[in-house]
Amino acid sequence: MEKKSEKSEKSKATLQSSDPVKDAIPIEQISNLIQKTLQATIKTTLQASIKQTIHSGPLPTPRDLAAYKKVLPNLAEKIVTMAEKEQDFRHSRIDKDNDAEIKNNKAGLIGTIIITTSGLILGFILAILGHTGEAIAAIGFGSSPGIASIVSEILKKRKDN
Repeated sequence: MEKKSEKSEKSKATLQSSDPVKDAIPIEQISNLIQKTLQATIKTTLQASIKQTIHSGPLPTPRDLAAYKKVLPNLAEKIVTMAEKEQDFRHSRIDKDNDAEIKNNKAGLIGTIIITTSGLILGFILAILGHTGEAIAAIGFGSSPGIASIVSEILKKRKDN
């Protein structure tokens, strides 16, 4: 009987040492642990956040220009002047390209008029001289550049509309 009572005393001691109330972590410690964990999570989240700003244009943003001005007092003005010069150059280049295109178009138009007129005159002369076949050929070949120009202009206008 003694052995049984010793066993039950040992089991009671074991039960008493694993008492959940005695072994429990105090509420303050749990609260502090949760608070520290949340703060660490928030801090990590804030550190991981990235702000990205995209700017496109010939000049920096006003904020950047002000920052440049702090580094070198006349740097912002130099940047603006540089952008203005670049814009002026680009516009003058576009104007020159447009003028060259207009001259090329005029030269093509004059060439077309000369060839067409020459072919028509040659055809009428050949017809008056009695060379009907040659006259038809001269008028056909002579008028083909004019017809091609007219068709080309009609197609361009349709495409633009």
